[in-house]
Amino acid sequence: MIKDRNGRTDGTAMKPETLEVMTYQCTSTMGFADMRTMNQSHLQLIVKEFRDADRWFDVTTETYLIVAYTIVIVAGILGNSLVCQVVFKHRYLRKPRNILIVNLSICDILMCTFCMPFSLIKLTLKNWHLGDFLCRAVPSLQNVDVLVSTFTIVAIAIDRYRAIVTVSREEEYRNMLKYMIAFIWIIAILCCIPMIVFHNVEVPCIMEYGIYQICTEVWPSQTYKSVYTVAITFTQYVLPLTVVITLHTRICYVLRMRIRSDPITETELKRVLRDIKRNKKNMMLLSAVAVSFALTWLPWTILNMTADFDYRFFVDKNFNLMYAICLLVAMTSSCINPIMYGWFNSNFRQAFISALLFWKREMSESMELITIKSDSREKRGYGGNDTTNS
Repeated sequence: MIKDRNGRTDGTAMKPETLEVMTYQCTSTMGFADMRTMNQSHLQLIVKEFRDADRWFDVTTETYLIVAYTIVIVAGILGNSLVCQVVFKHRYLRKPRNILIVNLSICDILMCTFCMPFSLIKLTLKNWHLGDFLCRAVPSLQNVDVLVSTFTIVAIAIDRYRAIVTVSREEEYRNMLKYMIAFIWIIAILCCIPMIVFHNVEVPCIMEYGIYQICTEVWPSQTYKSVYTVAITFTQYVLPLTVVITLHTRICYVLRMRIRSDPITETELKRVLRDIKRNKKNMMLLSAVAVSFALTWLPWTILNMTADFDYRFFVDKNFNLMYAICLLVAMTSSCINPIMYGWFNSNFRQAFISALLFWKREMSESMELITIKSDSREKRGYGGNDTTNS
């Protein structure tokens, strides 16, 4: 069994992001008496085995993971691109709430475009071949995306609270929205600076033999890492969820009070019921987005917390596969959101159908043009052959 400088044993029980197994410099291995007793040929065989086995999973498992991740990536990019297109194309959809939804969609597109493919590489290959810059950039961008998404969901809840409970001028709020979105991104980037600083490409070693390169977190101490883990989990999961639940509870209370109040006229009663019906649909949409985000990211959050605080729980367990599945479940939130927009919001649904019909028409026209050009080439070819034969 191979141990690192903290006494951990080497199995597949450590996640790629925080893998500290054998990430010491070769000079620190001199304390391993059991290694020194091995003959040179035996040691070289062990090193060769690690170098030749460049993958964490067998071929079948890796294929399933690649197919599943590819489906989520493609669905997330197409769905969220559709959201951005219809909002920018239709003026009636350019409301503050929908601008925040676009910000959420942009996060999902970045997640699917940059984070998921590199995360899949990191999950399946033992060797990190992409250099130090991407080693620092990929996990940091992933955390930025998650933080921006959670902060945006909170901002959407605040927007609904402002629209239903309080009264404020739309134009003033629209101008403030730009600063709110910028503030969200700045705070998210600042929170992820430690991820950039403490990620490195390390070379695990057995004695003086380097085995492979891994992209891993290298913290000054476990205490710093634990403090950061607790802080970031509280910031990106616990606090936003608490704020959203509190605001939604308050909104539901206000809506119930409006129903119980006695309207002065029948016209006012109809107006109140109409407003409540509209707000109820919006609340269902935003609640569904918040709940789906919380549920999809919960397994990954629990797994991360457990691994960071007590890695021994995963000894003799296939942690890499558990981590890959939990991350895949978390990433599905990026392709669930567009489905919920179309399901709960009739304006989005109509805009989606219009855009999809336009895409279908454009594709049909392109295929017809290709067919016409192909037939034209064939006719010219047959004509040339006939002339030659005559």
